[in-house]
Amino acid sequence: MKILQVSMSDSGGAGIAAVRLHLALLDKGVDCKLLTLKKTRDDIPEHYVFDKKDTSSCPLLTQAMTFVDRVLKRFKLRSDYYRSRRKKYAYGSAQGTDMFNFNFSEYQIEKHSLAREADIIHLHWVCGGFLDFQGFFNRVSNHVVWTLHDMNPFTGGCHYSYDCLGYEKDCRACPQLEGAKSNSAAQRMLAEKIKVLHGQDRSLSIVTPSRWLMDCSEKSKLFGDYPHRHIYNIVNEKSFYLDDKARSRERLSLPAEKKIILCIGSLDYARKGNNIIAEALPLLNHQDVILCCVGRVSETHKDNPSIVQLGYVKDSNKMRDIYNAADIFVLPTMADNFPNTIVESLLSGTPVASFYVGGVPEQINESNGILIEKRDPQSVATSLDQFFDNQGAYQSELISEQASEIYANAGTVAKHMDLYDSLCAAR
Repeated sequence: MKILQVSMSDSGGAGIAAVRLHLALLDKGVDCKLLTLKKTRDDIPEHYVFDKKDTSSCPLLTQAMTFVDRVLKRFKLRSDYYRSRRKKYAYGSAQGTDMFNFNFSEYQIEKHSLAREADIIHLHWVCGGFLDFQGFFNRVSNHVVWTLHDMNPFTGGCHYSYDCLGYEKDCRACPQLEGAKSNSAAQRMLAEKIKVLHGQDRSLSIVTPSRWLMDCSEKSKLFGDYPHRHIYNIVNEKSFYLDDKARSRERLSLPAEKKIILCIGSLDYARKGNNIIAEALPLLNHQDVILCCVGRVSETHKDNPSIVQLGYVKDSNKMRDIYNAADIFVLPTMADNFPNTIVESLLSGTPVASFYVGGVPEQINESNGILIEKRDPQSVATSLDQFFDNQGAYQSELISEQASEIYANAGTVAKHMDLYDSLCAAR
């Protein structure tokens, strides 16, 4: 049985999930390959970077054309295929297009040698110009498994629809494209996806880390007739576990006497809501609090003495120290599927506070954190004050033990293996 994991990148939440599954399958002796368009690390075995020449009958010619194309783009004599078309369809939209992607691409994943020889192609986050939906599904003959890391695969382009249910019908008059040159683009994109998939006898299985996303997908016009399975993402239990808080703070040069709130992501990133944490900080009744941030440094808050910006962290040992050093991890996300960061925090024994959105309520309960009803700074501040007033009620050892039982890698790998075996047996 040959498995090909396909992801836009080996980084980011979805990319990391794909890498972890790939490595876990290799540990089980499975013939597994990982194919990405963007590579940020060199420590992943059987990791291949997509190159157009690998899908061409004339590799040398394609390689030469690709080089010329890069030179022309560098000197702005030719625009990027995906970005130019995306701008054509979405330019001017009222809510911005940073989380709106389309289903066309200049890449042909299905023609890659690794894809042709695989028994199962397992897609992860492949939008943003990597997967050409129509070309891929019209030509691929392999079994296809698609792990959904957001809603984009079954919508007309958005990654999170918020209160819109257009994906259940036709994505007509997409609210996220209001004001765009082509307000009907989402409707056309979804119609194209439906035309490609419906009426075909295709082996496509949908996997979702959260039951919330599975429910959305099963109700969608596109994927409603396909089989779904709920399988958690893999989180390395050997990398994230309960450790001594004092020693963790010492290694990070963080004050031992302060209460520490952790956030991950830039304080300027609206969808993750970290800007709300910064606004909530001065509203806290507890004044002995500092906010530690992992991710891109915010120029707006760089001189705030109550905010420690740790920058990007790639080392899992340091990240484990950061979770253990914190009193609470806050993820005020506006929309999310089943954040890996919440699982990592809980495995480290650190409680989590987040909003009641997406699959987050499936991860947080009264013993391991707080669900914040209203998405505003005052509500966040009030919830954090309540946490610090009753911090003794949250037992780090119990939080870590329960997380280990729920998210054990062995069970997650076994469920993926069972899915793969059932698909190959059905041939």
